[in-house]
Amino acid sequence: MLFFKLSAFYFFYFAAVGVYIIFMPKVLHDIGYNAFDIGIIFALAPLMRFATPFLFLKHIE
Repeated sequence: MLFFKLSAFYFFYFAAVGVYIIFMPKVLHDIGYNAFDIGIIFALAPLMRFATPFLFLKHIE
């Protein structure tokens, strides 16, 4: 059972990452963003994943 849960997790995780990486720039381009803006959005995503926990540290007791 653990094997099924683990394999399902990785399947859906990499499916979501694949959709995000492959199709999201196309969608952003279609709604009017230029290549520079799309690059900034994709560059800020890892930075926000790093910085967000630090922003919430002041709310944790």
